[in-house]
Amino acid sequence: MWMPKNKKALSSYNYGHHIFAVIILTLVILLIIQFIKIPLWDIIKRNLLLSISLIFVYIIFSDFLDSIEKPSSSNHRGPLHTKTALIIYIILIPVTIEKAITANGYWLYVTAILCSNSVHLFGDSLTKKLKKW
Repeated sequence: MWMPKNKKALSSYNYGHHIFAVIILTLVILLIIQFIKIPLWDIIKRNLLLSISLIFVYIIFSDFLDSIEKPSSSNHRGPLHTKTALIIYIILIPVTIEKAITANGYWLYVTAILCSNSVHLFGDSLTKKLKKW
């Protein structure tokens, strides 16, 4: 597989993670509209403020891992940048969706954060292999 030589493509300094997060979110929304019979646009229109705030949280937190483990520090790609963390995030996404449905809608924000962290790690894995840890 070809790996980009310039590893700054998804760097925090040029909003690479934010752009990548928007692209992935757009693709997921298009897939939902195309293949699943959920009236997504109607849901978004009825809950416009919630939808905009979830998208805002998703985009802002797409760079959250790099604010904890700074790209310029020696512990970048530490415990939060591992395959184990990615698997944990992916496992927790359905749990938080279920909590949002049964307990409290604020769990949707946790779901947005977990999705953005998963997309962040997916983007990082395209430029350099994630540690197994």
